[in-house]
Amino acid sequence: MRVYSTRKFATLFGLSVLIALIVAYGIAVIVPSIVPAPNPSVGLSKSPSLLRIVPGASGTYSVSLRSENGFSGLLKLATSVPNAPNSLKVDVYPQEVSVPLGGSANVTLNVATSPVTPAGAYSIVLNETSQSSTHTDTVPLNVVGFTASANPTSITFPTTSTGKSILTVTSVNGFSGQINLFASSSASGPTFNVSPNTADLPQNGNVTSVLTVQSSAQGRFDVTVTVTGNQFYQSVTLPVTATSSTSIGDFNITTIPTYFSINPGNFRNVIVKVASLNGCDCLVTISVPGIADFAYGISPYIVEVPPGGTANSTLTLSAGQNSAPGTYQVTVTGTTLSASHSTTLNATITTQPVADMSLQANPNLVSVKQGSSNSTVITIQSITGFSGTVSLTSSFYPTGASGIALSLNPASVQLSANSVATSNLTITATANAPLQGFNFTVTATSGTLSRAVYANFQVIQPSTGLMALSTSGGGLNRGPSIPKLVSQPLPGTLSVSVEAVAVIAVALTGSFVARAVASDNFCGYLGENRPRTRTG
Repeated sequence: MRVYSTRKFATLFGLSVLIALIVAYGIAVIVPSIVPAPNPSVGLSKSPSLLRIVPGASGTYSVSLRSENGFSGLLKLATSVPNAPNSLKVDVYPQEVSVPLGGSANVTLNVATSPVTPAGAYSIVLNETSQSSTHTDTVPLNVVGFTASANPTSITFPTTSTGKSILTVTSVNGFSGQINLFASSSASGPTFNVSPNTADLPQNGNVTSVLTVQSSAQGRFDVTVTVTGNQFYQSVTLPVTATSSTSIGDFNITTIPTYFSINPGNFRNVIVKVASLNGCDCLVTISVPGIADFAYGISPYIVEVPPGGTANSTLTLSAGQNSAPGTYQVTVTGTTLSASHSTTLNATITTQPVADMSLQANPNLVSVKQGSSNSTVITIQSITGFSGTVSLTSSFYPTGASGIALSLNPASVQLSANSVATSNLTITATANAPLQGFNFTVTATSGTLSRAVYANFQVIQPSTGLMALSTSGGGLNRGPSIPKLVSQPLPGTLSVSVEAVAVIAVALTGSFVARAVASDNFCGYLGENRPRTRTG
């Protein structure tokens, strides 16, 4: 038996422990790890820390791209917003920057939204590409507003009753304020109501309203509820079906005219007439299949046909600028819950001149103050010798807004060949009219020819501010009742009297139009009744 000394035994024991540690934990236990140097990169800082904007507004981020870990060179920049609607746009300027070693370069992120951009939290992705690598940063964006939803999301009811849906408007990202609700339908005939139609939406809370729909005619249609607030809006659309246990009857469908000629790049309106047969009290959906060389639109595309009566819709056919000359057959179909019928019309595209008319609105953007009115001039022009009596009608969208009225004077004009005629469209807004933008349409009709002009108006707040008037000058006799300085809050009228030639100064604050009017016994610049405008 071999005997070891105490020293040898200790040495062998230490070696066995070392071997056991190596086996159990690997070489890294006794060999220091080697950490590679970090790769050159780019860091990002921004101001503000979080951009918050409402739909319809725009905003910017100021971004600084700084050199890190020895980076330097040219960066090519590009932005994207995953899952963003088309109404949300983000771009970066400039799109190329040079980042010096140990330094930084500044860029701007420009954010633009529209009034229909959905509220929510979005992420802006900024791609930074250099010659050797690509780096990505994410920048948050909050669109502050609200969402609208309906429960149930579709409505079915008998014609002897009504259908209902509960509308819920929910604050997003801290929005609060007054909202307005109004409804519109894809069909002519059905009635609908939203109650309440105005509410104060609390921050991060919600409010509810009830949509009630009624239709005496059987059929399908859509009801859209639009919620507005702070000049932006959201909509929710509900499919609706009105049913009945009685026979739906039948109908026929025709067009006026049955044929027409048109030049490339022009459009023509066709009246689609639907007539009740066998007591049909029904909603008829108008449709047109795809037509080569033509674009088309139908309004309304669902009409209510009363028993023994008729209803009209307008089919607009537009020939492409490069459409080939020739005659095209257009099929127009009407469909109810139980029947479908079609008719055809012939549309001839020709390069020969076609008698026509055109419309213009000047100005095409009208601002109307609450409690006031404003107007635009509608010009009707004869083309290629067209002449006749032209009837004018007007409408606006979104429909259903209270406190808005449109009127045309005159509502009918006599248009001579190759001449022009005019009419004034007056837009009136009550003191409670909603502060928002609208589209308006003026339609001119002569026989089967119909033309329209589309433009915009906006309802704005009344002018506010302070108007002050001071008098000075040799020979001025103010007297005890004539102050040297008077003022009047706007809107309003400021009046003073003077008894000698003087210099009169008017100081305006706010946004408004001021008109100076002098009395009969005063001779001076004010007597010229000049309009003066100042925006402060």
